Amino acid sequence: MWGIFGSVAHPAGRDKSGESESCRNRRVPGPQKPLANRIVWRHKTAMQQQALSAIVAWIRLERAMEKFHLELKKQLGLTGLQLAVLRILAERPQLPLAALRKTLVMHPATLGQSIDELRLKGLCTVRRDAKDKRARLVSITAEGLALLEKAPLAGPVRLRQVDHEPERLDRLTVALEDAMGLFGLEPWAPSRGAERAPSRT
Repeated sequence: MWGIFGSVAHPAGRDKSGESESCRNRRVPGPQKPLANRIVWRHKTAMQQQALSAIVAWIRLERAMEKFHLELKKQLGLTGLQLAVLRILAERPQLPLAALRKTLVMHPATLGQSIDELRLKGLCTVRRDAKDKRARLVSITAEGLALLEKAPLAGPVRLRQVDHEPERLDRLTVALEDAMGLFGLEPWAPSRGAERAPSRT
């Protein structure tokens, strides 16, 4: 007998081989994947989930920094770098430009442009060092100090302004260095020789 689609019709509950559904349900399961393969699969799945969590955490940090810098520019007309410069200058009466550059791990041209803009705004002064004519000393002005009172204390430079547990700072340093390696960004990182910042005293 032909079925409605031109194929042979099979008795209810049986397949082409004539095997009933109850027999199929009693079949012995096929060979399972080796335990080692299942462990590797679970490990990869957990690793992917952890990687996704790390990516989300980094995106949240990056977006927060972007929004902070936009708000800073809108409200005070400053960049994040310029605010960091003023925060560090406020720690002492004056600071050599070279020491400031090492503190912020910045290219001389980039830092020089930011300082020139702050000077034109009347937020800092730049003068030659009487002891070394080649060196320049940077100082924050009263206007610069007044602006800092309005600025939110946020961003990386906050670590210098607010007391934190040394162990927590150590963990943060290790985590950020680890992130640079995990992200594959070490070839573009500044040299470590510029990382040591001058003390506040």
